[in-house]
Amino acid sequence: MKSKMMGCVIVALIMGFGVPAWAGHGYKGECPMMDGPHHGKGFGPMGMLKGLDLTSEQQAKVDSLMEQHKGEIRSMDDKVEASRKALHEAIHSDVFDEQKIREASKSLAVNKEEMDVLRGRIFAEIRTVLTPEQAAQLKEMKKMHQERMKCHEKCGKMMEE
Repeated sequence: MKSKMMGCVIVALIMGFGVPAWAGHGYKGECPMMDGPHHGKGFGPMGMLKGLDLTSEQQAKVDSLMEQHKGEIRSMDDKVEASRKALHEAIHSDVFDEQKIREASKSLAVNKEEMDVLRGRIFAEIRTVLTPEQAAQLKEMKKMHQERMKCHEKCGKMMEE
């Protein structure tokens, strides 16, 4: 038990201090999480756009699209967050209420679905701004992002063992 705890402490220290050092010094390991030309460009799809070297005209169009949707995004973010909080509270309530948990879970699912549709709509609009080369580059960046996520999952599973 002690050795397992010590192993977790060591891994936590390595993750806290070692990973940022590797990320800044071109670590080339088996995990694509720390590899590749797009590492450190920012999180998620908006961060990926930064790696496309958009022209000032393209950037202005993307900024305009995001500004147009800002209210919708904020509203959906608030709804999803409120749904998450309600589900968390239902799950951790002093009194078990299955119906309340189911309702909160369904509410969260509906709100996440609406957020996903909004994201899809916005990115469909953004893709019209990109050149065919940039669109191909974005697809490759998304593929790399998915590989990083798989690596994160793998690392998480290793931590659980």
